[in-house]
Amino acid sequence: MNPSQFKPVFLLPIIIIFCLGILFIEQLGLGDTDSNLSLSELIETPFENVTVPATACDLDGNTETGIHFMFTPSAQDQPFQRRAIVSIFAAVADNKTYNTGLADVLVLAHSFNSSTEADREGTEFVAAYTGDLTATVKKSFLDLGVRLLALPDLGAQKNWVASEDAFKACPLSNCFAKLYLFGLEEFSDILYVDSSVVFNAGFSIASVFELSSGTGFFGAVPSFGLGDDVLDSSVLLFKPSISRMNYMLNLVSKLDFEEYFLDQGFLNNYFSGSIPSCTTWSRLPEYLNVQFVNNRNHEVVSSSQIASHNFWHEKPSSKNPAFTIYSRWVNFMHSLFDFQMKKYKYSDVGRIPNSIQDLELMIQGNTFNQKFVILTVMSSKVEQNVSDRTMGNRARYCERHPEVTHYLETNIKAKNAVWQKVWTLEELFENDSNHYNWAWLLDGRDAFIMNGETELRALVAKYALERPEIDMDVLIACDLNALNAGSFFVRNSEWTRRVLIPEWKGYANHSDKNTREHPWQEQWGLIRMYEDNRNNTPKHLHEVHQSRQNEFNAYTFGPEPTYRPGDFALHAPDHGWKGLYSYMDLHNYTEY
Repeated sequence: MNPSQFKPVFLLPIIIIFCLGILFIEQLGLGDTDSNLSLSELIETPFENVTVPATACDLDGNTETGIHFMFTPSAQDQPFQRRAIVSIFAAVADNKTYNTGLADVLVLAHSFNSSTEADREGTEFVAAYTGDLTATVKKSFLDLGVRLLALPDLGAQKNWVASEDAFKACPLSNCFAKLYLFGLEEFSDILYVDSSVVFNAGFSIASVFELSSGTGFFGAVPSFGLGDDVLDSSVLLFKPSISRMNYMLNLVSKLDFEEYFLDQGFLNNYFSGSIPSCTTWSRLPEYLNVQFVNNRNHEVVSSSQIASHNFWHEKPSSKNPAFTIYSRWVNFMHSLFDFQMKKYKYSDVGRIPNSIQDLELMIQGNTFNQKFVILTVMSSKVEQNVSDRTMGNRARYCERHPEVTHYLETNIKAKNAVWQKVWTLEELFENDSNHYNWAWLLDGRDAFIMNGETELRALVAKYALERPEIDMDVLIACDLNALNAGSFFVRNSEWTRRVLIPEWKGYANHSDKNTREHPWQEQWGLIRMYEDNRNNTPKHLHEVHQSRQNEFNAYTFGPEPTYRPGDFALHAPDHGWKGLYSYMDLHNYTEY
């Protein structure tokens, strides 16, 4: 996703970008640690001295390549179509960072499938990637009918490090991985699109490929704000050639890329005549790559077929010409989310929240595509009217937030209901088919969800970002006594499953110094683990101060802040359901 934001009222950044772009185009540094060749030195130096082909035409000569492209499914399993739309993402092996590139490529593939069959005829969607795919991600693509392509990680091979000032959001491995696409002679024509684009209404696959003509064709749209002579590399239309790919890779191996425009600078030099190549670039219509759509006029945006977006960070207003593109993107996100939830009971993309601020929190805190379960433990002996009201309270919230599931436990196998939550939590997390990332342990009889607009994903992300120095596996608030377990969150992590839960269960048989069972029971066990630093628990537990307790565990009594309308959850500890109901009736408060 594109994290930068372009605002027309700030002219200085435009001027700076323009100047840097022109400066970069003129002074792109070329040189590895041995040669340190500048662009002018390279041009003046015979090519044979820098071990690149001596020919001035990159489409001549040897077409052999030592690179083995790994397609899934293979050509033997599924024949190639004539043309391909290709996008690239970096596979992420762990869950430390939400992979926005993965989500966007999935959405692009889903939107490609939504086009008419006649328009798709002869074309397939290819998701190219660097890194290693998990089985889950691989299945997500294959179930959309997408062909997967494993690419070598050129950036890792060269040990390239992106500049802190790099304008482009893509990592070097992804920026330059697109050079490998030039060698895909399995296809007659390729339309490359960055993951952060939207196929807008009116996008015609067949019409786009009609623009590709002639040997060595390479087309792009001029970069907005940098002039008609500078191409933007987020959408490219070209005819593949292995010899051109080898020529590019041989040349790019001489470069030291800690620069501002990365692959865009290389392609501009390559196709502008500064570096000898067979052809220059052809200018594609602007509607195939409308950049900075939030700041363009209605006429330009309404005619767009492919638009670069930055909707992760700024939602266009309803009067903005980009709002229709934003709405289309959201609809595709929702449609793909619903498809995956029905098929797998989990999703690689997340439901878009109403608040763009919540969305940004989720992306930064890596909770956007995560799944939550609300765990409620109530004995089957609980009064029917109380049970029904609690169930209705949870069901209404989950209906609004389909990434959240409610699980009711009535089979009490532990010593009592409050300890059962520990045993049930273990069962939920050990069952891989659940795909739960977080559990919200919320008391059944004396606690209600009061604000259905609150996003669990944003709430947890906010606290995770507050404490980057810890691995937040437990999020819990304290009251005047200590930690309170009436409403708190536990992450489904290795530490939780292997350390927290087994240790916690052990306290079920403990007693205090007077040999009596502690009245706080499972809460007391959690407090002891935290305060005694058992198994490094403080490095995994975020204790929220009592002054902020009401953000997810607001009390009906006690020192301020007690419950205020708009707070997320209302809790009446020690007062039971009668105390909760009476408090709400007294103040005329209504649950969500």
